[in-house]
Amino acid sequence: MTAHDERFFFAGNSVRVGSRKWSVDYPVRDARLVGDNLVVLYDYTAGPRHRQFQNVQAFDRFGGLLWTAEHPTAEAVDAYIEFVDVSPLILWNFACYRCTLDPRTGKLLRAQFIQSN
Repeated sequence: MTAHDERFFFAGNSVRVGSRKWSVDYPVRDARLVGDNLVVLYDYTAGPRHRQFQNVQAFDRFGGLLWTAEHPTAEAVDAYIEFVDVSPLILWNFACYRCTLDPRTGKLLRAQFIQSN
């Protein structure tokens, strides 16, 4: 996936914020500016299959890793799949959780299980 915004750009494993560009370990599915930081959501299909995929990370504008998001479960198949909102920072999880994360630390603040019918 490729996205362009005046403030940031991503394509494959490459991310750019302003004039700073860096590589990440996995293909980027989506990214959002949250405050002064870029929160990156890696493509959940590109991660490991034998363990939980830690696929949401935040970077400062220079490419420095700030945090990796906590998951609501310890399941091996757990991963985040999309952004719901950025204020507050909420992501949808593969295990049907709507997860609110602390944008400063990546800590899980709230996990709401959404049952499907």
